[in-house]
Amino acid sequence: MSEQKAAGRILWVMSLLKNNSHNTVDVIASRVGLSPRSVYRCIKTLQDMGINVTKRYGAVYTIDEEKVDLRKLKNRLQPEKPEKGIILQKPCQDLKKARDTYEVLELMEKEHKLDDAPYLRQVVANVTLLQKAAQLKYKVTVEYDTNTWGKRITRVLEPYTFFFYYNYVWCFDCDKGLNMPLRVSRMGQVRIMDEKWTQGSRHMKQKVDAFGCWGHYTKHVKLRLTMQARNLMTEAHPISMITMKEDPDYPDGQRWIADLEVCEYSGLTRYIMGMLDEVEILEGEGLKEYIREWREKINAVVL
Repeated sequence: MSEQKAAGRILWVMSLLKNNSHNTVDVIASRVGLSPRSVYRCIKTLQDMGINVTKRYGAVYTIDEEKVDLRKLKNRLQPEKPEKGIILQKPCQDLKKARDTYEVLELMEKEHKLDDAPYLRQVVANVTLLQKAAQLKYKVTVEYDTNTWGKRITRVLEPYTFFFYYNYVWCFDCDKGLNMPLRVSRMGQVRIMDEKWTQGSRHMKQKVDAFGCWGHYTKHVKLRLTMQARNLMTEAHPISMITMKEDPDYPDGQRWIADLEVCEYSGLTRYIMGMLDEVEILEGEGLKEYIREWREKINAVVL
């Protein structure tokens, strides 16, 4: 099981244990798609991490939600600088034995896991070059697929740190004079320049939300999701799982509450627009207005 998938399942079990009053280990196991034994292992992992998982009665366990430090737990399960593998836009399985990034790449090459995956081969090569440039403090040129202009452009960058399991790299864009996170999956050719950083003192990380949007500030949004909407969100954006809890007004996990901080509405809106009947916005007037404007633009194009 990949590191990201294992962390996701632990977080899912944790979300079902929060203020749990009646769900047994067997019930939780069926919802998560694990064996009861695996759920007990998740509980043991949470206890080892200092989470107060207590036994109410029988096989019913619970976590006092007010005593859970979600930020600390997220950092321990999904560290900003992971040492055990690269989790990319397309999955790389069976990597948990590797100790560091380069050992993972070696293992994948040795077992011919990249032979029929030119996409992954390109990503692996780019991660290696970007990491080398960051360590040596050299600039790079990157061919990048941008949503803004809808085409591939060449950018001169100073890469300095990875995050989200090497899916993103923080860079200083020398042409724009801005710090920004870029998706490694959107990069074509990466070339290390024969030129050192000139803007190192301006390098700065900002907030990045579960949907890949970034900025200095966040906006609060609260959603009620059907089980299908909840599953799709957590599968596509695993970090959002940390915010999830069952809606107490609906039995058996039929509705879930997502309490989110987003940097921009655009990323979340793309998700919501695909399933408007499955999502209810409980808090976030700014998000509602953004979606109304989005729908008006779509209607103008369609009509």
